[in-house]
Amino acid sequence: MKRHLRMRTVLAGLAVGAAVSGLTFGTGGLANAESGAGSVVIRQFSCFVSLPPAPFLETSAKTQTVITPSGATALTCHFNGPRISDTLRAQGFTCGTFLGVTTDSRFVYTPSGQATLVCVATPMSSA
Repeated sequence: MKRHLRMRTVLAGLAVGAAVSGLTFGTGGLANAESGAGSVVIRQFSCFVSLPPAPFLETSAKTQTVITPSGATALTCHFNGPRISDTLRAQGFTCGTFLGVTTDSRFVYTPSGQATLVCVATPMSSA
C-alpha cells in the first residue's frame, strides 16, 4: 500500500537548510551565474527535511544544487533513514533553495529507508 501526501503550503512541514560557510538562501556569497556562462553546481551542503509522518532526515553527503545562467535552480538531496512500512510521497510543499522559496517540490520515502527530495525554483518573469 502506498500513501500519497498532497500539501500546498506547509511552512513548518519542510525545511531545507544550507549550512555551508558563506552560503545563504539569498544570492549573497554565491557565485552568480551570468548569461553566456555555464551553470553553477554546489555539492555536499547540509540538507534536512521534516515532513511528518516521515522521520526527520538530514544529510550532507548526497546533496547537489544546480543554478543555471537563467537563474533557475534545482536542489536534490538523497537520504538514508530508518525503514518504514509504506512508501510516502509528498509534493507541492514549501521548500527553501539557495536562491529562494518554491512549491515546485517532491519528496519520496521508500520502505527501504531511501528518500529523495527535489525542489526547483525559477526566476519570476518581469511584467
